[in-house]
Amino acid sequence: MSRSEPGAAAARSNVTSKAGNRTLVLESIFNNSPLCLALLDQDLTFLQVNQPFARLCGGVPEDYPGESFKARCLSDALLDLCREALDTDNTQQVKGSPPVFCDSHDRPTSFWDISFIPIDDDDGGTRRLLLSLQDVTELTRLEAERRAIIEFLQIMNLTHDLHELAAALISHVRQWTGCEAAALRLRHGEDFPFFASEGFPQKLLIIEDSLCAFNEDGELLRDEAGRPILECVCGCVLCHKFRGDKPYLTEQGSFCVESATDFLEAHDGNLPDHLRGKCVEEGYQSIAIIPLLLQEEPFGLLHLCDHRRGIFDTSTVTVLERLAGNLAVALAHSRAEHELHRHQGRLRALASRLAMTEEQERLRIATVLHDDLSQSLAIAKLKLGSLRQTELSEKARNMTGEIEELVSEAIDFTRDLTVELSPPVLQQSGLAAALEWLADRVESRYGLSVSCSCHEDCFVDAEVDTTVFRSVRELLTNVVKYARAKTVRIWMKCGDDVARIGVSDDGIGFDAEMAGSATDGGGFGLFSIREALAHLGGHLEIQSAPGAGTTCVLVVPRTEAAAGSADVKTAT
Repeated sequence: MSRSEPGAAAARSNVTSKAGNRTLVLESIFNNSPLCLALLDQDLTFLQVNQPFARLCGGVPEDYPGESFKARCLSDALLDLCREALDTDNTQQVKGSPPVFCDSHDRPTSFWDISFIPIDDDDGGTRRLLLSLQDVTELTRLEAERRAIIEFLQIMNLTHDLHELAAALISHVRQWTGCEAAALRLRHGEDFPFFASEGFPQKLLIIEDSLCAFNEDGELLRDEAGRPILECVCGCVLCHKFRGDKPYLTEQGSFCVESATDFLEAHDGNLPDHLRGKCVEEGYQSIAIIPLLLQEEPFGLLHLCDHRRGIFDTSTVTVLERLAGNLAVALAHSRAEHELHRHQGRLRALASRLAMTEEQERLRIATVLHDDLSQSLAIAKLKLGSLRQTELSEKARNMTGEIEELVSEAIDFTRDLTVELSPPVLQQSGLAAALEWLADRVESRYGLSVSCSCHEDCFVDAEVDTTVFRSVRELLTNVVKYARAKTVRIWMKCGDDVARIGVSDDGIGFDAEMAGSATDGGGFGLFSIREALAHLGGHLEIQSAPGAGTTCVLVVPRTEAAAGSADVKTAT
C-alpha cells in the first residue's frame, strides 16, 4: 500500500461523512418545515412527504411512498408543470385555489403557492422533484381586501350626486361579491326605505320598502322609549335586537347566513318578533346585512341576497364592514349636498318669483304714476295756466305762477320716477334698445363716456330680459359709486347656446378673488346678480385687478336651463 492511500481513504471518509451530515440536515429541514413538502421521483411517484403535507391531503406520511401523484392530482395543468420541471431542470410555480388534490373538496376556499423544484441525484442527473405547498390564503385575502377598499374609495370620489353615488356603490357591491341582488337602505325620517337596488324583484321592493311596524289603524308602533318599532331582520340589525353571541352575527353587528332555511330551522324559537321572512319566501338562501352607522347612530344598511347557499364568506363581510363607516360618511355628505342644492334651488326660484313680483309691482306703480298721477298733474297745470289768464290780483297771479312751477316739477319728478321704476323702452323695444337707452342715461347724468354695442336681442323670455337689464343697471351703479372711471363700455354678444353681456370700465379695479364671497347688503348687488343668473342656468364672470379696471360678464343660456351653480368665475 502506498503512503498516499491512507490519506485518500481518509479524504473519502471525510466526504462521505459530510455528505451524510448534509443528508441529515436536509432530512431534518424536510420533516420539520411548516411548508407542505413532498418528494417525487421522475415517474411522479411519492418517495416521501412530511407531516404538514399529509395533514393537508389526508392520511399519514407513511401512506404515501410508492403512491402515484397522478392519482391524487386533480389538475392536468399541474401534471404538465411537473413534466416541464423535469424536462427543463427549472423550477415551476403556480398559485392554486383551492388545493388541487383529492380529499380537499370540502375544505374552505384557500389559496396556495405551488412549486415544483427539480433535485439532482447523486450522479448529477435530474431524477426527483420537490413539491412545495405554501398557504397564502390570508395574504391573498388581505390583498383582495386592499384592492376592494381602493376600488370602493375610488367610486366614492367619482361623484357627489347622491343618487349616482348610491347606484354606483350598489352596482359595484353586486359585481364584487357576485351576488344576485343588492340594495341600499337610507334613513328617511324615522324609517329606512330602499334608496338604491339591483337584482331584487320590484314587488319585493314595494312590499318591503318600509321597516316601520303599524297597527291595524295604520298608526306607527313605538317601543317604551318612544322609538319606532322596526320589523324584519333589517330592522333587528339596525335596532340591535339580536342579543348575545350568535353564529349569524359578526362582532360589528352584521347579519350573515349561508342558508336562510337552515337558519330559521335552527333558531326559530330564539328570534325576535316582527320577522317577516319575505326574503326567505322569495327563495333567497345567502343573506348578508351590514349596518351603516354615522356617529354611532343608524344611517342605513347594505342588504345582499342570493338564491345559492354559501355566497358570502367572512372575508367579504369584513371588507364591507371596514368600508361601512366611509360609506355612511360619503352618503351623508352627498345627501347634505343634495339637500343644500335643493334648498338653493328653491331659494333661487323664490328669489326669481319675488324679483318678477317686484318688477310687476314696479310696472303697476309706474302705470299708475303715468296714467293717473301724471295726467292729474298735467290737468292741474293746464287749469292753473287758464286761471292766470283771468282777472287776478298781482299777488294771486304770482302765487298761481309759483304753484304752476311746483306742479311742473312734480310732473318731471313723476316722469323720472316712472322711468326708474320700469323703463317703457324695455317692454316696448326690447333688451338691446333698453341697454342703449341706459348707456345714454348714465352718460348724461354722471358725465361718463359710455358706449354701447348691443345690436340684437338675444332672448325671447321677458323674465330673462328683465334680469339682464337690472343686472347691467346695478353694475353701472357700482361703476358710478366705486370705480372712479372715465369711460365705460357695454356690449352684448349672442352665441348659439349662450349670450355674453359685459360691462367694462377703466376705473381703479379691485381684487377679483374677493368678489366670489362678497355678500353685498341691500339692493340688486353682486350677490343678487349671481343668484338671479344661477336661477337662469348662467353665471357671473369678473375680471379685475387693482389699477387695471374691471370687466363683468353675464353669461346667460339662450335656452331654458336648470339652475346652475352660483359660483363666480374670476381671473386676474
